[in-house]
Amino acid sequence: GRRIGEILVGEGLVDEHELAQALAEQFDIELADLRLVEPDREAIGRVTEELARKHQVLPLRVEEDDRVSLVTGEPLGLDAI
Repeated sequence: GRRIGEILVGEGLVDEHELAQALAEQFDIELADLRLVEPDREAIGRVTEELARKHQVLPLRVEEDDRVSLVTGEPLGLDAI
């Protein structure tokens, strides 16, 4: 089976951005538009290339509490990080 979001986009009922916005709201996560935001060099330096490739993430920024915010196309699959 296909995910409901894939079906909705495929049928033209929503576009990919609308779907991403809805999922971000549902799961209480930030939606980052990489066309508008440039990843921070410090954040990139804190995540190894191996880890980034393995989990298909891009380090975005270092938060005030020293956590690194990551960008991913599959935010529900990041429990291991």
